[in-house]
Parts: sequence; structure tokens; C-alpha cells
Amino acid sequence: MALRFGGWEPDGLALEYRAVDPETDEPISYLTTAVLTEASVLAGEDGWERVGDRVVFDIDSDAEVLARAVRFEVGASRGEVELRDSATATVVDEVP
Repeated sequence: MALRFGGWEPDGLALEYRAVDPETDEPISYLTTAVLTEASVLAGEDGWERVGDRVVFDIDSDAEVLARAVRFEVGASRGEVELRDSATATVVDEVP
């Protein structure tokens, strides 16, 4: 996973990632969490970049996701303030 964000300093920012079936809105991954430090992000032109976090699917077979659309969701929180975003992508096993 890769994430760009601004408006918040990274130290102590909590992230949650998950994959969701866009047809049923059911989670199809384990919840992945990370708590950031300034050393764990890259400074960008308009904020920060975080790369390398993983979403681990909770599926019985790769056929459940290969060549299908999956919605990847991220939540960012600090204290009681939380922001969420998502993007949908097609899962492939090779990049041409």
C-alpha cells in the first residue's frame, strides 16, 4: 500500500488498512495497523508519503480476488479525529 497525506504531522498518527469486496461491503482481509513516526515516512512536496504497508487477504483461494475489483480502505486517526479514504483496483498476479 502507498499513502500520501498532509495536514497532520506523522508522529503518532495511527493508520488502519483493509480490503473490502465492493459488491457486498464485506471485509476480505485482516485489519493491518501502523503507528507512524517521522522516520517511517518520506517528506513530499505537499505533505508526507508512506509506502510498504501490506493488506493480507483473508480468503480461501486466490481465485476469490484475482482479476476482480477490490476496494482498499485506509483510516487515519489521532485521538478522536479520524479520516477515511478508499480506492478500488483490480487485483492481478503479474504486472506486464
